[in-house]
Amino acid sequence: MATRDASFEWEPASDDLPQSIVVEQRALRIQAPLVWRPAGLPAFARGLRDPRSVERVAAYSDVALSRGAWVVIEVFPRDGTSITFVASVLRATPLAAPSPARFDLVFEIQAIDADGAANLATVLV
Repeated sequence: MATRDASFEWEPASDDLPQSIVVEQRALRIQAPLVWRPAGLPAFARGLRDPRSVERVAAYSDVALSRGAWVVIEVFPRDGTSITFVASVLRATPLAAPSPARFDLVFEIQAIDADGAANLATVLV
Protein backbone atom coordinates (compact mmCIF):
# COMPACT_ATOMS: atom_id res chain seq x y z
CA MET A 1 0.00 0.00 0.00
CA ALA A 2 1.45 3.33 -1.05
CA THR A 3 1.33 6.31 1.28
CA ARG A 4 1.15 9.90 0.21
CA ASP A 5 2.85 12.75 1.95
CA ALA A 6 -0.09 14.92 2.98
CA SER A 7 2.04 17.88 4.05
CA PHE A 8 2.30 20.90 1.83
CA GLU A 9 3.20 24.52 2.16
CA TRP A 10 0.84 27.27 1.13
CA GLU A 11 1.62 30.92 1.19
CA PRO A 12 -1.33 33.17 0.42
CA ALA A 13 -0.95 35.89 -2.13
CA SER A 14 -1.16 39.36 -0.65
CA ASP A 15 -4.76 39.67 -1.94
CA ASP A 16 -5.74 36.54 0.02
CA LEU A 17 -4.75 37.95 3.41
CA PRO A 18 -7.71 38.59 5.74
CA GLN A 19 -8.64 42.24 5.92
CA SER A 20 -9.53 43.99 9.15
CA ILE A 21 -13.26 44.05 9.71
CA VAL A 22 -14.60 47.01 11.62
CA VAL A 23 -17.91 46.42 13.33
CA GLU A 24 -19.36 49.65 14.62
CA GLN A 25 -21.31 49.60 17.85
CA ARG A 26 -24.87 50.93 17.45
CA ALA A 27 -25.35 54.28 19.16
CA LEU A 28 -28.46 54.64 21.30
CA ARG A 29 -30.72 57.55 20.29
CA ILE A 30 -31.37 60.32 22.85
CA GLN A 31 -35.14 60.77 23.09
CA ALA A 32 -35.25 64.14 24.86
CA PRO A 33 -34.58 67.79 24.01
CA LEU A 34 -30.90 68.72 24.18
CA VAL A 35 -28.49 71.55 23.54
CA TRP A 36 -24.79 71.39 22.87
CA ARG A 37 -21.90 73.86 22.94
CA PRO A 38 -18.19 73.56 22.19
CA ALA A 39 -16.39 71.95 25.09
CA GLY A 40 -13.24 74.03 24.77
CA LEU A 41 -11.06 70.98 25.33
CA PRO A 42 -7.77 70.55 23.50
CA ALA A 43 -7.74 68.29 20.43
CA PHE A 44 -5.49 65.74 22.15
CA ALA A 45 -7.42 65.54 25.43
CA ARG A 46 -8.38 61.89 24.90
CA GLY A 47 -6.17 60.86 27.80
CA LEU A 48 -8.51 62.75 30.13
CA ARG A 49 -11.52 60.51 29.58
CA ASP A 50 -12.58 57.84 32.01
CA PRO A 51 -12.63 54.59 30.01
CA ARG A 52 -15.47 53.25 32.19
CA SER A 53 -17.77 56.04 30.97
CA VAL A 54 -17.31 55.60 27.21
CA GLU A 55 -20.64 55.07 25.46
CA ARG A 56 -22.01 56.09 22.09
CA VAL A 57 -25.18 58.12 21.72
CA ALA A 58 -26.90 59.63 18.70
CA ALA A 59 -29.03 62.72 18.22
CA TYR A 60 -30.54 64.64 15.32
CA SER A 61 -29.31 68.15 14.55
CA ASP A 62 -29.75 70.82 11.92
CA VAL A 63 -26.11 71.81 12.52
CA ALA A 64 -23.24 69.72 11.16
CA LEU A 65 -20.41 69.23 13.63
CA SER A 66 -16.90 68.28 12.57
CA ARG A 67 -15.69 64.77 13.32
CA GLY A 68 -13.56 64.86 16.47
CA ALA A 69 -15.09 68.09 17.83
CA TRP A 70 -15.64 68.08 21.58
CA VAL A 71 -18.95 69.41 22.88
CA VAL A 72 -20.78 69.77 26.16
CA ILE A 73 -24.27 68.30 25.78
CA GLU A 74 -27.13 69.07 28.11
CA VAL A 75 -30.16 66.77 27.89
CA PHE A 76 -33.58 67.68 29.32
CA PRO A 77 -35.65 64.61 30.30
CA ARG A 78 -39.39 65.02 30.83
CA ASP A 79 -38.99 64.88 34.62
CA GLY A 80 -37.63 68.46 34.62
CA THR A 81 -34.01 67.54 35.45
CA SER A 82 -31.00 68.03 33.19
CA ILE A 83 -28.02 65.83 32.38
CA THR A 84 -24.71 67.34 31.28
CA PHE A 85 -21.82 65.43 29.75
CA VAL A 86 -18.79 65.94 27.51
CA ALA A 87 -18.70 64.08 24.20
CA SER A 88 -16.76 64.00 20.97
CA VAL A 89 -18.33 63.76 17.52
CA LEU A 90 -17.76 60.41 15.82
CA ARG A 91 -19.90 61.02 12.77
CA ALA A 92 -22.27 63.56 11.20
CA THR A 93 -24.37 61.89 8.51
CA PRO A 94 -26.47 64.11 6.21
CA LEU A 95 -30.11 63.06 6.08
CA ALA A 96 -32.43 63.33 3.10
CA ALA A 97 -35.83 64.99 3.34
CA PRO A 98 -38.21 64.21 4.91
CA SER A 99 -36.14 63.59 8.02
CA PRO A 100 -36.36 64.87 11.59
CA ALA A 101 -33.27 67.04 10.99
CA ARG A 102 -30.51 67.72 8.47
CA PHE A 103 -27.90 65.53 10.24
CA ASP A 104 -27.69 62.38 12.32
CA LEU A 105 -24.87 62.89 14.83
CA VAL A 106 -23.10 60.10 16.72
CA PHE A 107 -21.18 61.07 19.84
CA GLU A 108 -18.73 59.22 22.06
CA ILE A 109 -19.25 60.20 25.69
CA GLN A 110 -15.94 61.30 27.15
CA ALA A 111 -17.00 62.32 30.67
CA ILE A 112 -20.22 61.83 32.63
CA ASP A 113 -20.83 61.30 36.34
CA ALA A 114 -22.55 58.16 37.64
CA ASP A 115 -25.85 59.92 38.37
CA GLY A 116 -25.82 61.54 34.95
CA ALA A 117 -25.16 58.19 33.27
CA ALA A 118 -28.05 56.59 35.15
CA ASN A 119 -30.39 59.45 34.21
CA LEU A 120 -29.21 59.46 30.60
CA ALA A 121 -30.06 55.77 30.34
CA THR A 122 -33.72 56.67 30.92
CA VAL A 123 -33.90 58.68 27.66
CA LEU A 124 -31.99 56.28 25.38
CA VAL A 125 -33.65 53.97 22.88
